[in-house]
Amino acid sequence: MSMKLTINISNKAVYAIVIFFILSIVSIGAYAYTTMPNPGHGGDSVVVTINSEEMTLQEAIDSGIIGGTGGIQIGKTNAFTPVISGGKSIWTSSGTNLGPGRNCMASLASFDVIVPPPSLMVGGFIQTGACRYNSATGDIEGKSWATPIICTYICTD
Repeated sequence: MSMKLTINISNKAVYAIVIFFILSIVSIGAYAYTTMPNPGHGGDSVVVTINSEEMTLQEAIDSGIIGGTGGIQIGKTNAFTPVISGGKSIWTSSGTNLGPGRNCMASLASFDVIVPPPSLMVGGFIQTGACRYNSATGDIEGKSWATPIICTYICTD
């Protein structure tokens, strides 16, 4: 069983209205697409408040409050391989020193996956690596099972 749909439109005005309607929809869609404002923004249009003082993001960057010394410091270490001692990974300096006593934190950014010995398995899970900021020495430290790691860090003082 098949159905046959036949539409007979003989009035030229109906054709014109349908074509006008289709062209209007396409034109409105094209106009809306090409005139859509950029959802991004520049540093001059974002206002930030730092220590109760309002300024643009660009002003904060230019003055060194963000991204410079004495402001927010963000970065990452070079790849380094932590030391294994007595069959266990120990905290090892990455060679990046941010200065002691700062308000910093570090996290693991990347590592190579190598199957570790059973001494590094905790509850059946592989201990892949970790990073930390040592506030006593100022070092970014990491530990893993003899696999290179990269740590990221942020300081907010």
